Amino acid sequence: MENTDLSMFDQTVIYDKNNYIFVQNLCDFFELNYQNQQRFIEKDHILSTCRIKSSDMLLFSNNKKRTCLTKEGFLRWVEILNPIFVKESVNGN
Repeated sequence: MENTDLSMFDQTVIYDKNNYIFVQNLCDFFELNYQNQQRFIEKDHILSTCRIKSSDMLLFSNNKKRTCLTKEGFLRWVEILNPIFVKESVNGN
């Protein structure tokens, strides 16, 4: 990976204190609707078992609980994302 790719990855894939990955940052990056993705994760029989709600005062400046996925859940979620909904500059089209 190039340095810019690593930097982008470090700024986008944010972990909570238990190594769960916050979904909201990724939705913002891919320009996906966060609420739609939360519903999608809740309805998926595998992703729903890989999620928790967590907050991070330092990262978000509030204690609102946000959806997080395990590393395995994150990989499944990214793998099944429909590229039609991802902004063109990220999906390579």
